[in-house]
Amino acid sequence: MVTEEKVSEVLLSCLEPPDISAIDRSFQSLYKSHFITTPNDSCKLTKLGAFVSSLGIDLALGALIGLGIQMGVGAEAIQMAAVISFPKSPWVMSNPLVHPT
Repeated sequence: MVTEEKVSEVLLSCLEPPDISAIDRSFQSLYKSHFITTPNDSCKLTKLGAFVSSLGIDLALGALIGLGIQMGVGAEAIQMAAVISFPKSPWVMSNPLVHPT
């Protein structure tokens, strides 16, 4: 259920609230990434922001996938996001068929 409470009010009412400057930087970052419409509490999610939030993955990877779909290269963008999300470079990861453990 979505409420009409302001994000800042909710965060500042936590047991250990974040610094207000950190909240403002987060709004700026989300706005620059085109996930919200304005860099403040009165913002709304953009289509890209709603799509990425529904994926439940890293915001940058979600943006890569969302923009890839918009440009008609969705499958390639998903593959790239999967490779980028590896903890190690896929070229450095050892293969048990080549390198015994």
